[in-house]
Amino acid sequence: MSIIAGIYTSQWTPELHDIQQRVEQYISRNPDDDRHCYHDDHLFFCQVDYQCYGGAARAENEQVFASVIGHPLLSASISHDLITLLTAKDWQVTLKQAQGTFCAFQYQKARNELLVYCDTLALRPYYIMSYKGAVIFSSCLRIFPDLGVQLDNNLDAISELATLGYTLGDKTRFKQVSVARPGEMMVLSPEGIQRKRYFRWADVPNGHCSIDEGIERLDRSFKQAVSLYLGNDQHTVSTLSGGLDSRLIATELKRRGAGLECLNFSRGNSQDELLSQRFADSQQIPLHRIYVSDTQTLTVEQRLGVHWKVDDFSYYSTVKRPRLFWSGNGGSVCVGQIYTDDKVVEACRRGDPEQLADCYINQQMAYIPSRLVRQGDELQQRLRNNILDALSEYEHLPLLKAYQLFLWENDQHHHIALPFEEMDQFQLDFCLPFYSRGVLEAMFSMETEWALRHGIYMKWLERCYPQALTTPWQTYPGHIPCPLPVETEYSNQWQFRTPLQTKARLIKQGVQTVFNHQAGIYNRHFLGMQCALTALGVYDCTPSLRLVERMNQHMV
Repeated sequence: MSIIAGIYTSQWTPELHDIQQRVEQYISRNPDDDRHCYHDDHLFFCQVDYQCYGGAARAENEQVFASVIGHPLLSASISHDLITLLTAKDWQVTLKQAQGTFCAFQYQKARNELLVYCDTLALRPYYIMSYKGAVIFSSCLRIFPDLGVQLDNNLDAISELATLGYTLGDKTRFKQVSVARPGEMMVLSPEGIQRKRYFRWADVPNGHCSIDEGIERLDRSFKQAVSLYLGNDQHTVSTLSGGLDSRLIATELKRRGAGLECLNFSRGNSQDELLSQRFADSQQIPLHRIYVSDTQTLTVEQRLGVHWKVDDFSYYSTVKRPRLFWSGNGGSVCVGQIYTDDKVVEACRRGDPEQLADCYINQQMAYIPSRLVRQGDELQQRLRNNILDALSEYEHLPLLKAYQLFLWENDQHHHIALPFEEMDQFQLDFCLPFYSRGVLEAMFSMETEWALRHGIYMKWLERCYPQALTTPWQTYPGHIPCPLPVETEYSNQWQFRTPLQTKARLIKQGVQTVFNHQAGIYNRHFLGMQCALTALGVYDCTPSLRLVERMNQHMV
């Protein structure tokens, strides 16, 4: 994994030179990290490379240099991929074969032309800002506040982040900064900046595959992605939860004879604790359990960065690429089609995008209380309109297929952005086979109705991975239930109450917000009352206090 940031300009000024120095300083919060820099009359390009995939993420000759974030998976070797990209005549043609998640950079030195390509969901995004005739770019949004440039809050984006957990379109929390769209390419040259979608899922043939052919394609593509990620590794590490996604990855790795140990982060007396251990025992997989009090405070990927250390695991020294973890991200949405309940399906069958937007808002509890937030009604209406605008990109498709893409290109587009923002702290990267292009193509080729409630997923496992179904697993509410008995005294992830320490943190931040500069967007008296009611145990206002916490996190 790399972090990349830089400036492209036709004319360097003292201010831009100052920003350049700040980019180099703040690209990593670790001053000991090596910065690899290139500088000419037009481009300053800085990269910190942690080589999680086992090789350098940069290659260069006299005419051109190429660099990547993530791994294109043109082959199992990132070094081989970089040579391929360095010499490729047409990146669009070459990257059609890429199965990984990546953001790729190519700079033609003689033409002073920088090309940037994202994968089909832009899971490894770049952020750009036009500033006084220059373009500032970075793979991490956190860098921009440290550059000494004017940044303003984008309340639409902050509302989306606080309610949905992601932004719609190319918005970021800063008005001046935008993010790459799925399948986007950018060209920076002396003629200016060009951005376009070189790939759009909405243009791909869909729904033409039989379920048997589709599952065959899905299985073949998943195994290909695992092969490319695994390469020649004899030992590897993965997460393992009580659900199916990480279990499927572990099953495939064990089939290949790979030495495997897993980590699980769960609350005590939970289904996640019980079911992951049962599966690990059945497959003879060593499972390292780390108990957490609140599973929502950090992502699993962030927890790995905290706990996976050489001094704490004897197995660490046997792993050839110890900073590379397997992750089941993408399985539940891209294959299992979660977030598609009966009301959503009914709205899609009616062909009513407005009803669909309302159902999605209700399902996500994406509400901005007007009594709490001063512009709450207006922000709520804009949130709804922005969802409708996002759906309108696919208006030529059946609405259920459009909704599938809406989830892919919005929710999933940002799904792992947070741990990548923390790359300099944790220095981890991830094998993400559910996001491989082949897996996504297989799912998109089939009717979306077949995927509902984990329908395709379960048929795939029953046909190709029956050993993954020999012990009970945790299922999503409303989806195909597990036929094996599970002890009811163990709670699932949707039944836990907010821990007291989390509630105390939310109350403290709410009280602080009443008295700080950010309180201007809140109704102070109402926020103060909610803090008091929650502290006294009269009424639990933690959902509103969580909204305040999330909005505060994203404000300048």
